[in-house]
Amino acid sequence: MKGKGIRRAVVLAGGGARGAYEAGVLRFIQEHISTPDTPDFDIVTGSSIGAINGCFIASMGIDGASRLSGFWRQLRPEHVYDFGRRDLITTPARFLQRRPGTGEGAALWNSRPLRRLLRRTIPWPALYERLDSGELAALVVAATDVGTGATVLFADGSIGPRPRSHSRVIPTRIGPAHALASSAIPLIFPAVDVDGRTYVDGSLRQNTPLAPAIDVGADRVLVIGVSRPRTPHRDDIEMAPTPLFLAGKAFNALLLDPIDDDLRQLRGINELLQIGEDVHPGFLEHVAGRSHQYRIVEPTMIRPSFDIGTLAAEAFSAHKGELPWASRMLLGVIGGSEPEDEADLVSYLYMHAPFTRALEQAGFDDAEKRADVLAAFFED
Repeated sequence: MKGKGIRRAVVLAGGGARGAYEAGVLRFIQEHISTPDTPDFDIVTGSSIGAINGCFIASMGIDGASRLSGFWRQLRPEHVYDFGRRDLITTPARFLQRRPGTGEGAALWNSRPLRRLLRRTIPWPALYERLDSGELAALVVAATDVGTGATVLFADGSIGPRPRSHSRVIPTRIGPAHALASSAIPLIFPAVDVDGRTYVDGSLRQNTPLAPAIDVGADRVLVIGVSRPRTPHRDDIEMAPTPLFLAGKAFNALLLDPIDDDLRQLRGINELLQIGEDVHPGFLEHVAGRSHQYRIVEPTMIRPSFDIGTLAAEAFSAHKGELPWASRMLLGVIGGSEPEDEADLVSYLYMHAPFTRALEQAGFDDAEKRADVLAAFFED
């Protein structure tokens, strides 16, 4: 049953293997918050792995969270990418080659297994049925256009976000290619061709697509992040930063800073609008009549209460022997470039059940700590 005029959106961030955390949060909502009378999400937006999780939840609603968690809890590297002994030798040479024409280029991993997984795991006909019936108002997936460097928002549903100066909106029937394009981490996965244009990971410009959810008409937004809040400056790094170590930190910066700034701006607008209503009763109604763009939007944020890099380092150290040889060697090289307790880059690439299972459970546990906030989000 839908809420009384309240539009609820879930915003899912990108972060590679860290997407397991989002699945745990959603599973808690399904098992402990959702009831037959509880409203479902009306709007789903996602970027990178958040786009894949988002397509899954959009197709089945919150009732599909247990299946999404099952996927993450059983994940193995070969489900996501091809990488063998030969690739350890040939990959460096491929990076130096330039291929004629458009489409996929060189990358560390081949994404064919992920493409097959998306086609068979997500019930796409159910997604289209929910969108066409109005049960789901909108699904928005963010990607980055290689040619222009701008964010592209693939939008499916009865209503789409408005274009902004840094983004372009493409109304379309979202399918596996759009989810794959949104999650094509540069250098890690090959770029993806969609309708004659080449796209890579949406996280480069819009890792946590909060603005599209608001533009579509959300009154409440649940943002599920995959990085903990900013921590004070640390000066105890005991090793010279390697390129791979810096790459992990760059990923953290991409995933963390923009959403903090976006939420700060949203709360500032909410405060300003509320002051206007307090001083001049009826102000909000008057503004809504002039522009739907400005209204109070209630944000709720769930994010890790712990360092995911530390969890990744512990899981990899304990279970690396279970990985295929080539993947074990590659992740070992990456992990060896980072402090033992700070495997940031590994935490994005370690697609293995011992890690993703623990991370999914951690998302569930963090959501449980915020159960009262989540319950309020779904109340009328």
